Order: sequence, then structure tokens, then C-alpha cells
Amino acid sequence: ALCVLYVAMTRAKRAMYLITEPRQETARSNNYPRLLRETLGETWSEGEAQWYEARPRHPGTAGANQGTGPGNEETAPIGLEPLAGASGAPRLEARRPSDGTRGAVDGAGLFSLTAVDGAALGAAVHGLLAEVEWGGEGDAARWAAAWRKQGADQEAVELALKCLRAPGLAEVWLRPDANAEVWREKSFEAVLDGVWVSGVFDRVVIQREGSGAVRRATVYDFKTEARPEAARHAGQMRLYRRAAARLLGVPETAVCTELVFSTTQARVADQAGA
Repeated sequence: ALCVLYVAMTRAKRAMYLITEPRQETARSNNYPRLLRETLGETWSEGEAQWYEARPRHPGTAGANQGTGPGNEETAPIGLEPLAGASGAPRLEARRPSDGTRGAVDGAGLFSLTAVDGAALGAAVHGLLAEVEWGGEGDAARWAAAWRKQGADQEAVELALKCLRAPGLAEVWLRPDANAEVWREKSFEAVLDGVWVSGVFDRVVIQREGSGAVRRATVYDFKTEARPEAARHAGQMRLYRRAAARLLGVPETAVCTELVFSTTQARVADQAGA
């Protein structure tokens, strides 16, 4: 275990930050926080604290709100340089739709166990809802029995069932017509404005004409947030719309996006693509 700690502390490329719990004066155990404090001190640091200010940004992503990339408001990670591929051509910048999610985050929350638990709960709810192809309130009992038989997390099951039973979310689960199909937890790759975008659609309902041509599509993205905030996901949803339109071969106006907040069973639709 000590070797694992050593490896974790010596693999950073640019900088390494290590945060531990405050010291308990009465503690006597030889744990890693104590080992680190006795070896390095309470507030050890070395090197240039503002190292990132000297790192060049990727050309074309020089600042926020400049219309320089997909979603037109996000910047690339600091220190990202274009790399040459095997052919000598520049390697495409890579990003995920969720990279553009914005919002203030309480510093203490970054290191709290509840934040980890919240992420795990969100992943569990996503996994359960991904099993539902078509359904609704009438199918909730069947899914409840199946999920409990699987030994799924009880809190995640309760949240997923609330989503299936909520009248306001009925349209998310009901098949609109016989020609409709649904993507669930579908991974995708798309090149948008010279940027390689990798992501996963939570749920996409695709409606087709009798000929098979896509008439419209709705991208549903599930969020498990204690305090739902739609605005912070706007850039992510724009990328989802663009990627879905590209993959389905339709104009962006044929694709709608909706946020589905499992904690409140609320839908927030973005009408820009309607």
C-alpha cells in the first residue's frame, strides 16, 4: 500500500496537490496522513505555485465567450498543445460534452465523502434508467421487483422509480409511435469544428417517417443533483444536439434536448432545436 501511495504521488506531469484530513491530536494510528505530515510537514510545497500561468493555451481557445469552439463559450484545459499523429498531421483536440459544465462549486464539497456518494448515486440511477426501453408508471412495479432482485442500491431504485411514475416524465418513457426507436447509454464520437468530441447519450428517442427517414429526435440527459440548475449544462446540451444531428443526418432544428432531474422529477426543455 505504501508503494501505491508512492506511485500516486510521483506520476503527475505538471503538478501534484495532496489534501488530507486535519490532524487529530489524540490519534495514535500510523496512517498515511500522519506519515505525510511527519515526513513533509503540515504545509509542504515546492516549485512554482503559479506554474500554469506560463503554459500556452491551444490556439483558437484563447478565452471564454469568444465563439471559438463547440458550444461557443468553453476554453480548452490549460497546457493543451496540438500533438502530431503518426502521419505528421496535427492531432485533434479531444473533449467531452460535460467539460463545458459550469457553475460555482464549494471548495469543501470537492473533498467531502458525500460528494463521492452523490456521484455514485447518480451513476447507479443512470444505470437503472438505461435498462428501460419503453415503459411508464404501469411498469414501475415490474422494474422495482427486477432491480431489487439484482440487489441494486435502494436509494437509486427509489429515485429511478419516482422518475418512471412521475406524470411530468411520462413522455420520456412512452413510445411515441410504432416507428420510433431509442438509444440508451449510447457512446458516440464526432468531429465538430475540428474538435474530437467523445460522449455518451443517456437517452435519445428517434421518430422516423414510414420511409425510415428521421423526422425528429429528442435527447434526454439525466441529472442527479441536490440543487438542479439547468443553465450550467447549456453548453453540454448544445454539443449533444450537434452530435445527434450529425449522427442522424438531420439539421439541428430537428433535434430537441431536455434535462431530466431525477431528484425533482422535472424536465427542462431547450426549445432552440424544436
